[in-house]
Amino acid sequence: MLALPACIAPATAVSFADAGTGDYIRIGDTDVSASLGISQQRELEELLNSDTPLYVEQSVDDGSILTVGPLSEMPDKAIVQHSTCAKTDVCLLPYTAPYASFGFSGKGSKQGNWPNISEYTSGKWTTSLQWLYKGSLVKGAKIKPNTHAYFNGIVTIKRVTIY
Repeated sequence: MLALPACIAPATAVSFADAGTGDYIRIGDTDVSASLGISQQRELEELLNSDTPLYVEQSVDDGSILTVGPLSEMPDKAIVQHSTCAKTDVCLLPYTAPYASFGFSGKGSKQGNWPNISEYTSGKWTTSLQWLYKGSLVKGAKIKPNTHAYFNGIVTIKRVTIY
């Protein structure tokens, strides 16, 4: 039986995605694949203690479960973050110093916290981003390769997905 970390607390699920499209809903502090069809903390606990084949992303900081999805949808963990941006990278560009640019390559999804972003480039990749803006989590549309996109405000990027 899998014991749930204490940091997964009961909460009302807030959906920021549609089921069946590789998107996620938030249950407590955990992103849950919408394709699993659950929305409540109790359902998440039951799922994690079931025989259902799953993938989980676990925090190196505190051991908490960050992401849950069906094993068949496990992201390719080949995504790599760089401290600089190559022309072929997905590149997050900051609004002002002292923030640096962040480059990403490889297919998959990376969760994190990249503040003060005003624009980005998709490099050779199709990409989508999720960001925090005025306290709400927003999922952006997929952007085709070789696109330079900018926001009409400053955001904190929470997830980079490369297809």
